[in-house]
Amino acid sequence: MKPAVYNITAKQNASFKLQLNWKDETGATVNLTGYAARLVLRYQPDSPAATLDCSAANGKIALGGSPYNIVVTADKATMATVEPGDYVYDLVLTGGGEDYPLFTGKFAIMANAVLP
Repeated sequence: MKPAVYNITAKQNASFKLQLNWKDETGATVNLTGYAARLVLRYQPDSPAATLDCSAANGKIALGGSPYNIVVTADKATMATVEPGDYVYDLVLTGGGEDYPLFTGKFAIMANAVLP
């Protein structure tokens, strides 16, 4: 499976949320029971360290809900730790022993004044 390219822009010091529905070729929402997901933000695709790591394990990805079956969130405090700049990311679902790379692309963090 080849990932779709989707470029994202977010602001530093502001909460981030990405809501998606993964559907099969018939348009039916995929049942994500037993799946894991991870969104990793890096400076370059081959950078060893993640700048931002979102997963169900750390509470930043929820799977199987309604109306969206994939929800990625990073709160204001988390986004405040990410330096403004241009990054790359991958969003991969894993289930049944298979990896499903859903999205990849650029992830720009815009500088933002500290919000109240």
